[in-house]
Amino acid sequence: MSYYLIVCRSITYAQRTMALLNHNGFHTRIIRTPKALSPGGCSHSVRLKEKQLVPALTLLSAANLHPEHLYRIDADGTSLEVPV
Repeated sequence: MSYYLIVCRSITYAQRTMALLNHNGFHTRIIRTPKALSPGGCSHSVRLKEKQLVPALTLLSAANLHPEHLYRIDADGTSLEVPV
């Protein structure tokens, strides 16, 4: 099963992103961004189910919360950056 990581610029930004999504019925959680996806140092991401991506991005855009990066993580562990 695939999922998405919304990479945020700070833990506070990740908390705001998660709070907005969870308040609107999404099931998300904050995780540390894997090192392979965060070459500039540590960062935090919000993990999101694949089927929730489009409505979540629409909601975040309306709230002026824009992800730094967005990655699709497949069941085999491979990752692919998705244009935001």
